[in-house]
Amino acid sequence: MIKPQNKYAVIMTATENLQIGANAFINSLDFYGNKGFDFYLINDFDDEYFKDAKELNFPLFNIRFNDLGKDLKLSKNKDVRGWKGRFFRWLLAKDIGVEYDAILVVDADMFCLNNIMQYFKIAKDTGYIVMINNPIGYHIEGVREKGIGPIRGAQTPPVHCMPTFIDGKKHHDFLEDIWKNGLEGELGDMSTMFRVIFERNLWDNLFRLPNALWIQTWWYHDMIGKKMNTLYCANERMNMVHGRWWIASVGRQAEDIKEKNLIGFGRNNVRLFFEFYQKFNTQHKIKIDFPFKIYDKS
Repeated sequence: MIKPQNKYAVIMTATENLQIGANAFINSLDFYGNKGFDFYLINDFDDEYFKDAKELNFPLFNIRFNDLGKDLKLSKNKDVRGWKGRFFRWLLAKDIGVEYDAILVVDADMFCLNNIMQYFKIAKDTGYIVMINNPIGYHIEGVREKGIGPIRGAQTPPVHCMPTFIDGKKHHDFLEDIWKNGLEGELGDMSTMFRVIFERNLWDNLFRLPNALWIQTWWYHDMIGKKMNTLYCANERMNMVHGRWWIASVGRQAEDIKEKNLIGFGRNNVRLFFEFYQKFNTQHKIKIDFPFKIYDKS
C-alpha cells in the first residue's frame, strides 16, 4: 500500500489506447493549479511515460494492471482490459478511500478546464456523493416509480458516474458494493453504481451537478465558445469535457446526430474539444506523441 502524501486522491484506469485522454487529464489538472491530492494511475503504459511526472504539482503513482489484480480469480469474460478498466478503479477506491478525506474517480477520456478542488471539499464537508446529472437518462422520480429494471447501459441512469467525488470513509460500504456487484453482475460500472444507489436508497446523498458545465459523453450544448484558451458553456466556465474527441469517428458521430436534428451538436465544438486534447498532450509538462488530425467532413 502506498503511503498517502495528501488528504485527497484521484483514481483513474487507462489502457494504452487511452493514453491520449489520461495524459490530457493529468496535464490539465496541473495546468489549472490543482494540487493537494495523490494521483493513482492504473495503467499499462511504458515506464518511460513517468519520467516527467516529477515535474507535476502532485505525485503520480504508477499502478500496474497486472499488479493490482494479480491475486484475483476473475471469470473469463472479466479477465480482460475492458472490464478491468471499468472496475479496477472501484477496487482501488474501496481499498484506499478510507485513507483520504475524499477521492475523485474519473474516466481516462476527459480533460479538466479549471481548478476543481472545491468539489473534494464539498464531498468531505457534506458527505454527499458529488455526481453529474444525465439529461438523457431516466429521471430519478421515474426510477422510483418503475424500479431499476430499465437501468442498463451508460445512457440510462439519471446521473453519470464520471466524475465522482466521494468521502471514502463515510461511503466505504457503498464503494465495496460497486466492486462486489461488478464482480457478480454483467453491467458496466455506470449502471452498476446507480443500482447500488437505488438499493441503498441514497437518493438524498447525491449532490447532483449540472451536466452543461461538465459535458459528459457525447451530449453538449450549442452554446459553447472559447475565450482566452478557456471553454465556456452558456457563459459559464466549464469544468471538464468527457469524450474521445481526438478520434475522427467521434467527430463524425457528432455531426451525424446534428443532421438528424437531435440534441444540438456542431463541428465548431468538435474542433474546440480536439484542440484542447492536442494542447494538453503536446504543450505541457508530460509531452507525448499526438498523431491525430481534426475530423473535417469536407
